[in-house]
Amino acid sequence: MRIPIGAVASYESLAQAVGNPAALRAVGAAGGRNPLCLLVPCHRAIQKSGIIHRYRYGVPCKRALLAWEQGKRERAAAMTEPPPPA
Repeated sequence: MRIPIGAVASYESLAQAVGNPAALRAVGAAGGRNPLCLLVPCHRAIQKSGIIHRYRYGVPCKRALLAWEQGKRERAAAMTEPPPPA
């Protein structure tokens, strides 16, 4: 399952996407063992409540990555919008 840059998905929705809605902890554990965090963006998985809880490299790092990606997404959207009328 792909989670777009600047977006997040809950562990529950990821478990459902792989066909096992009860596998919330397995999804979290797989992300926790991910050695390629920027290539396989496990930082985009969060709790259903929106809480950012635990991250291999620390919660502040996860928050920073998500904020950076959100800014990148917003800048890309702004560049594709037509200019305002003169």
